[in-house]
Amino acid sequence: MTLPRLALTLGDIAGIGPEITARVLRDRMLRQACLPTVIGHPTVLRQALQLIQSPQTVVEVASPSNAAASPDQIACWHRDGSAPAAPHPPHHPTPHSIMQQSYGALPRSH
Repeated sequence: MTLPRLALTLGDIAGIGPEITARVLRDRMLRQACLPTVIGHPTVLRQALQLIQSPQTVVEVASPSNAAASPDQIACWHRDGSAPAAPHPPHHPTPHSIMQQSYGALPRSH
């Protein structure tokens, strides 16, 4: 039986989207029901997997249709190969630190 393919996006990379996607990809039932492929930047996905201490590895694919069949590997496709705008850091950032990382020094309002 050929498993259906499922495309998952990372969501807001400055929010909890990558972590939620990584946690979903750890689910064995999902991996038994389909071949998931993540659409997004592989660096962001690797950082999310590291954050949740997942042993899974990211395999960059040339096309979303090239899903990895191994439960230990996650297929990831990124359209243009450019760097992510704001990689998900391996800690829980504050909104201020996200803005500072993305746009440089910002005045802190109290």
